[in-house]
Amino acid sequence: MLLTACSGQGQALRTATAPKAVAPQLILPSPTTTPGPVFHTLEVVVPGSIDTLDPLTTTTAAGRALDSLLFPRLLQVGTDGRFRPALASSWTAPTPTSLLFHLECGLHWSDGVAITSDDARFSISAAQLGEYRDESSGIKAALTGLSVTAPDACSVLVSGQKPLTTAVLAALTFPIVPAHIARGKSDAALRLMSFGVVPVSGPPFRVVRASVLQVKLRNTAGGSLSPREVDVCFEEKTCVSNPQAVVQIDSTGGAAEPMTNATVQMLPEDRPVSVFFNVRGPVVSDPVVRQALSAALSRRQFVQQVLGQRGVPLLSPLAPWFWAFDPAREVPDAAPGRVVSLLEGDGWSRSSKGVWIRDGRPLTVVLLTTPDTRRLEVANAIATAWVHAGIDAQVEQVGLDGLMRDFVISGHFQAALLGVAGDGASTDLAALWGSGGALNISGISDPTLDAAIGATQSLNPSVERQGFEQFQQRFEELLPALPIYLPAIRVVSSGAFVPATYVRGSVELLASMASWRASQ
Repeated sequence: MLLTACSGQGQALRTATAPKAVAPQLILPSPTTTPGPVFHTLEVVVPGSIDTLDPLTTTTAAGRALDSLLFPRLLQVGTDGRFRPALASSWTAPTPTSLLFHLECGLHWSDGVAITSDDARFSISAAQLGEYRDESSGIKAALTGLSVTAPDACSVLVSGQKPLTTAVLAALTFPIVPAHIARGKSDAALRLMSFGVVPVSGPPFRVVRASVLQVKLRNTAGGSLSPREVDVCFEEKTCVSNPQAVVQIDSTGGAAEPMTNATVQMLPEDRPVSVFFNVRGPVVSDPVVRQALSAALSRRQFVQQVLGQRGVPLLSPLAPWFWAFDPAREVPDAAPGRVVSLLEGDGWSRSSKGVWIRDGRPLTVVLLTTPDTRRLEVANAIATAWVHAGIDAQVEQVGLDGLMRDFVISGHFQAALLGVAGDGASTDLAALWGSGGALNISGISDPTLDAAIGATQSLNPSVERQGFEQFQQRFEELLPALPIYLPAIRVVSSGAFVPATYVRGSVELLASMASWRASQ
């Protein structure tokens, strides 16, 4: 589930997704000298569907992933969450209130027109107007009030009245569109021009053909990247297996499972899953109770038994591969003794039936979840662990719309098992855990946590790192949520690609494909 706060402007251009824009790509581009075969065609089965390939108007995750192959970005986010060069080969901060981006010159759109700073300036202006349709307010908010100029054809200057933060860099990871096509055109006009079906695009891929069931892309980068062609299917039966190479899907801890063809089908879920507490609600408003609930759980056991190793246990909102994650913070196993010491120190005692009580009332926690099979299995496993620890735990199923409308948004819940986009980028932290954040489900409001989140947005590397360290420490003290796991599959291959690290699903696999390099 992706939680967004959408806003529509009803104008000629449109909107983009802040959480997705800053989500780390988990496949790290890296050259290799190991000889091996070239993967000519890769088939990727993507859950969901596309509505259009126009990045200005798409509203689906699959559409965004495809757009990542077809349209350049000023910046991209690397495997560790760091900002990496893309269309902008480098950038500097001439003053605390400005950023100067130096573009890679010599690139062309698929119709032969040069890609210049005018395209970047046009696209940034469109984002400032909220004209990328699928935006969750973060991009527009981060760019509001900034001026954008093009000193020459290969540079873009972004300036503001206040010191700029990493939120601006995160906002500039949305697709750049061809200004000579999109300028002055309405949604309907762009669709009539086939921009949303077979769009004018940038390197390395172009669309060969597209339908609601399948999109075929071809690499136009002269063979320097792999695969040569990509077939993206929205129903598995529409892909025809291509046995030119063997791709292996490796569960995050187990043996590799060889596949007999080049079709890769990933987990349908790709977002971190956590138990969100309502810190203003009954019982779980007590941080000691939240600590005890955490100590009763074994996240590794959930990943092994419920997910079949298709996931990574989480300790904090920062993914283990995020650059600022503290590796010294290990995911703990269940600690029954710590549960006892915490609750006894907080005035709870065990009843004759083994349930913790205080002031004559049992420690009862109702965990809400959706009817999704995997999510329900995880919720039941969590509740079972809590019951074994003496907690009166109950699971209630609610449809997604009702769960959000009637319980989460209104604050009428104790605990909810939810999947929310984000891998620890500073803008994610502000939205999810900052006081008044747009996605602050738990209702947490803590000055120390806010100060740490503010520091994570600094362009000063030492201040930024210190902010992430302070955030992790304070989050573990407060525990407004219990991060449980991140769905993930390890993808490797028999020499055709540089071995990949963890990916969370076929959408992310597709989004990272532009940076894959073939063995030479």
